[in-house]
Amino acid sequence: KRLETQYPNQVDHYAPPVGTLIKQQVTQPTKQLAEEKGGKFSDETSDEIPAQESDPEYDIDTATNATPTLRVADNLILFGPPGTGKTHEMQARMKIAFEKGEVCEFVAFHPSYSYEDFVGGLRPVASADGNGVVVVYQKGPFLRLCEEAHANPTQQFTLFIDEINRANVAKVFGELITLIEPSKRVIAGSRAKDEGAWVTLQGLSYRFGVPDNLNLVATMNTADRSVAMMDIALRRRFRFQECAPEVARVEPAKIGSVDLRALLQCLNDRLEYLLDRDHAIGHAIFIGISSLDELRQVLAQRVIPLLQEYFFEDMEKVRLVLTGSREDSVFITSRTLSPSKLFPGAKQSLGPEVRSTFSVGDLSSWTESDIVGLYSAAPILALGAQTASEDSDPSNILSAE
Repeated sequence: KRLETQYPNQVDHYAPPVGTLIKQQVTQPTKQLAEEKGGKFSDETSDEIPAQESDPEYDIDTATNATPTLRVADNLILFGPPGTGKTHEMQARMKIAFEKGEVCEFVAFHPSYSYEDFVGGLRPVASADGNGVVVVYQKGPFLRLCEEAHANPTQQFTLFIDEINRANVAKVFGELITLIEPSKRVIAGSRAKDEGAWVTLQGLSYRFGVPDNLNLVATMNTADRSVAMMDIALRRRFRFQECAPEVARVEPAKIGSVDLRALLQCLNDRLEYLLDRDHAIGHAIFIGISSLDELRQVLAQRVIPLLQEYFFEDMEKVRLVLTGSREDSVFITSRTLSPSKLFPGAKQSLGPEVRSTFSVGDLSSWTESDIVGLYSAAPILALGAQTASEDSDPSNILSAE
């Protein structure tokens, strides 16, 4: 366009490389030709094309005659059951990034987190005079970090997202589902007509592209019931690194005669048999236990509630996973509720079906041998019983299932 204006009706075709050739190859021979003919080269009288300012539509590095190269951005999700060290791993990566001089930002997703919170949107704010409310566009953490990354193309940026699947991920990311893909990234600091995917976001007057110097690192709890909201289109734009339970990382390994590693492995094996490997107990729950009393509290306050969440309050399954038996024990007891006894005047309307109610036993009565029985080959004795049937063996119970 600039050549057509300067030389009307003389330029038949213009492509970006032509501009490069004119600036670097045409001007120099013009000067040499004037000197070879004995003339004096003058900037004012020569026919060379004057030095040009950077073309806003196509700017190229005149020293190297090469455009910047697109870097490969990293989109990573650390996934696994609760207590497997996902957040710890993310914090370790954040520390390394800070030590390298990278710019980092942390956000946590939750069910009410929206596109307007993450990217940006219109928000009501108090007016400057304090007499009313005005609606302004407020940028979210993702848009702010992208703009900062564009302004500093040699700097590396990382956005850390905790519990990414707790929000409606497809709605939170919106059109960014395409832009965050590594192959659709744009060169940091480039313009809207350069390579990459550019879009006009709602509320912005300029075209926007996700820079190649911005990485995304997120955690995802596979046992969370909202995991299905992580749609396939977004899944394939991330690489996934599993954080599985590691029983070898449980320290101390024993409390008295209780082998904590064997206990954790046994509980997770039962869970995988009845559910799947995504529903497990993380090793972090058992790390740092130093006494039998602490172990009792972990079982009563962390393990059993987690099992209740996994089985939707089905206490029969909880008891089966914890003890390996359907019989009552010091850990979980049951009572039978009969409608004929509870509602003697309404037998016909309620029917004869009896129901069972369950309760967690007094944890102060749990002994080392009781806890060892949770994972050992020896069956757990029912309350008041001196012997147990062969069916109480955990392996037999699971086989029967």
